[in-house]
Amino acid sequence: MRVAIAHSNPKVRERIAGLISPQGHVVRALTDCSWILDNLDGPRRPDVAVVELTARAGLDDAVRTLCRAQPHVYVIAVVPDLKATFVQTAYEAGVDDVMSARASGVEVAGRVGALTRIRRWVGSMGVGFASSDEGFDLAALGVWNDLPSLLSSEFSQMLGVKLEIRTVDVLPTLAQSAEIQLTLASETSTASVGIGLEESGAPGFGRAVFGEEVLADVLADAIREFANGAGGAIKRGALTEGYTFSLGLPKMVPPPSLPDDSQVFELHHEDLHLWVWASGGAAKPSRVAASLLKEGMVLAREIRTQSGTLLVTAGSVVTERTVARLVRVVGPTALVDVLCAA
Repeated sequence: MRVAIAHSNPKVRERIAGLISPQGHVVRALTDCSWILDNLDGPRRPDVAVVELTARAGLDDAVRTLCRAQPHVYVIAVVPDLKATFVQTAYEAGVDDVMSARASGVEVAGRVGALTRIRRWVGSMGVGFASSDEGFDLAALGVWNDLPSLLSSEFSQMLGVKLEIRTVDVLPTLAQSAEIQLTLASETSTASVGIGLEESGAPGFGRAVFGEEVLADVLADAIREFANGAGGAIKRGALTEGYTFSLGLPKMVPPPSLPDDSQVFELHHEDLHLWVWASGGAAKPSRVAASLLKEGMVLAREIRTQSGTLLVTAGSVVTERTVARLVRVVGPTALVDVLCAA
């Protein structure tokens, strides 16, 4: 693991670094958290941050910002001693663990060893801190790798026929297409899944869904529903792996221009042909005032009161009730980090 130690006392940081380095971890000793905050999104991002808590100043704003960072960095506060007041201050600020500046070598070795084990099972559940060496990739999801067979099964059940799968390189010219966005807030990743019809495939799709050929606007409603079904199937599959996707609303879109790493395939049965595509990428949170939140947005980070009480968890889909509560408790101008899945 990569461990950053931010402490103003050179003797303390050098002592802790000297205890951790022999365990095979990459250790960087710093006077404050500035370097850590500057590298949260880069390849040098640490897995663990050991930070200072003093009797005089407590935890400064930089440490509080670090505690709220996503993906999460595991934060350990070094306290003068393990008095209840120090421990309470640290945990209320959002740190994950505390240790005394006088901790023995055996204790420090045990803590870091425990973190190595925690990292394995937390990573398998898709929550908690993400390793700088093992950055999240949608390809790591089994459900993402099995997407063609998953959606073939889902749509076959919806249509009552067995659909065959054919992988293709590009989409044909589509007459109608709908897309749904999924957001994995714990890893700030997004995915888009779409479904489309060629002009020649509209009659076959209409007959398969409604038993007869139907008007274009009726087809559009059905295509949106199939996109919604695709999102639901992925969400259920990912949940079994410990990942929770938030779904946006399915909507009609023009035929997309897809990234090179997108999945594109055809599901077909006799004269029924459905074209499906899926792509993913890193999501960039944006900040909006609480009063400007809209239903369907996904919260990128948890929201707490000034006293530390949790109001809404990261990954929650915004509802009217969410907006009303936040406006009432934190105020209409409070800034909220969101991933706009709606």
